[in-house]
Amino acid sequence: MCEYFMRNMCNRGPLCPFRHTKGEKTVVCKHWLRGLCKKGDQCEFLHEYDMTKMPECYFYSKFGEFVLMLLGYYQHYIPAEFL
Repeated sequence: MCEYFMRNMCNRGPLCPFRHTKGEKTVVCKHWLRGLCKKGDQCEFLHEYDMTKMPECYFYSKFGEFVLMLLGYYQHYIPAEFL
């Protein structure tokens, strides 16, 4: 994140190597989780481990099934009988 942009003082515009976005990132980068994100500071997703901001599991959102063995890093709806 560009410190000068946060203070409205960056004069580099699109040539600045740092991110020029305001607001909180709400979801952890799924590529960063696997060590594969190539965007670095330009990424629009969070690059820190935060369990409350994990991305939704693709398989769960696509198939709607809860599979305990596949939990991994992603968010799932956990049925009450598993809690």
